[in-house]
Amino acid sequence: MAEANAKVKIKKKVKMEASLCSRCNLCVLACSLVKFDVFEPDKSFVRLIGDGDEVLKIKLSRGCDMCGDCFDACHYGAMTMTRIEVVKK
Repeated sequence: MAEANAKVKIKKKVKMEASLCSRCNLCVLACSLVKFDVFEPDKSFVRLIGDGDEVLKIKLSRGCDMCGDCFDACHYGAMTMTRIEVVKK
């Protein structure tokens, strides 16, 4: 159990596996909906970079605040986030 004066910080470990991406765009749409209240891929902070149907890279742009909604929307395991609580005395 953490001491009363201990500082707790939440670290987020992010893993992206482009090979698991189905290019369904649920992560992209979840981001634009949560952040801007519209389904607008151009407003999303998530970018799927690829060639045709193949995703080569999943990228989060600078405006991303790591809220995790895009990770929660991914049903294929291409994007995962683990929240780790770190206690500093």
